[in-house]
Amino acid sequence: SLSENKIAAIGIRVRRWVSYHGISINVSPDLSHFDGIVPCGIRDHGVTSLEALGLTTTMADLDVALRRAFEEVFQQPTKLTVLDGE
Repeated sequence: SLSENKIAAIGIRVRRWVSYHGISINVSPDLSHFDGIVPCGIRDHGVTSLEALGLTTTMADLDVALRRAFEEVFQQPTKLTVLDGE
């Protein structure tokens, strides 16, 4: 079922004693690009998006919602960092 398909991923990397972490959420990608991918090695399920589930939003609105949620949970302001050349 669609409810079992992968819609997001969380990742972490540690390099030189510094942790890098991130999150990705499929907002409205071309899902055909995922046809050859087995998400997380789970063959019984595919990939979906917010749009495919009927939840239309923009990246900007999602960014605001995620920042607010993170700030509320962690009681800290968020800071956007772009790693150049990583």
